[in-house]
Amino acid sequence: MKKKEALYILSKAINRRLPSITYLYLSILFGANMYDAALDYVRRKLLQNPAFDLFCWGGLICYFKNDFNAALHYFEKAISLEEAAEIRYFLGQTYLELLEFDKAEENYAAVLDNPDLRVKAIYGLAFCKSSKSQYREALELLDRALHEAEGADYVKIQNKKGLCWMELGHLEEAKECFYDCLKRAPEDNNAKLNLALVLTKSGEYEKAVELYKSSLLRYPHDITTINNLALCLAASGHFDEALKYCDRGLEIDPLNGDLLINKGYCLYKKGNYKKAIECFREAEKFVKDDIEVKNNLALCFMAVDKYKEALELLEDVLQRERRNDILINKAYCLIKMGQYREAADCYKELETKMENKAEIYTMLGICFEKMGETEKAVEYYNKALIA
Repeated sequence: MKKKEALYILSKAINRRLPSITYLYLSILFGANMYDAALDYVRRKLLQNPAFDLFCWGGLICYFKNDFNAALHYFEKAISLEEAAEIRYFLGQTYLELLEFDKAEENYAAVLDNPDLRVKAIYGLAFCKSSKSQYREALELLDRALHEAEGADYVKIQNKKGLCWMELGHLEEAKECFYDCLKRAPEDNNAKLNLALVLTKSGEYEKAVELYKSSLLRYPHDITTINNLALCLAASGHFDEALKYCDRGLEIDPLNGDLLINKGYCLYKKGNYKKAIECFREAEKFVKDDIEVKNNLALCFMAVDKYKEALELLEDVLQRERRNDILINKAYCLIKMGQYREAADCYKELETKMENKAEIYTMLGICFEKMGETEKAVEYYNKALIA
């Protein structure tokens, strides 16, 4: 909720009476972000006169101070004095911030008959549904809201709709929503970043790169955008440029584990294994027991023929997640270390999990051949030929 929008809604609740000196004074303090001074004034006035408008102001100020429990107290005091749709809406927003979704829904539902707040209330209900992973229900509400929404509300709703589609794995539908947002509001940064994210998920890295770069022109210090841009550049093979953005991000936040991981990956792909290992070791200080860090470290060790060190890392990862790619890496290490029986055990486990079995059968054939079990080796080589 933006301040301008919140102040307008508040004014609808309390300016049914004539505007007062109190309203004008608090509006000035609120607009200047002087929340403590404004709240102190409200408290002093409440001692003299526990009035509806003062409780409303108290709630709004506390909301923007991110003191949501205090905001709830003031809004509930206000509603006990006078039923007002605007304050019900603020209660919904406050409960939403407190992650009390059922109570938020109750208050949003109470203002659906108010023509000025209906679209915002439906959006609030949809937000609650999506927060509870009820994406289909959220989409139904968002479609309902879009029929009446205009301007910034339309863009916000369409953005949320795209996010719901993305959570459901419907990437094309999500793209349509975000493209529609940008058609109506070309500089909407949320829509840009959301579209970039869905393009990344669908492997359209070059398009995502353009959007991330566009966003950084406006928000040059946004670490998440810098990291996501570097990821897309790396995914499309532009490792040198990706490294530049990793370094740019690390200048802003030297302790950022994600950027260190990304930088390490780029260095690995460029064959600079020593520096890659240093990056991953540094990242481990900030991203504890991360599976990808351990796997990437293992890959670096494998690249420099340190198979024992790699194997230890891979074993640690497999204790937590039996991933096919990790098993393949483990089997490779075992073969390099001459432990063909153990490698064969890995490939037999993979045989039950992978659809493309030809390569697995070939590696099993190699393992049994190295162990001197020729008959078994031939059996698996034949399987590889017809797989």
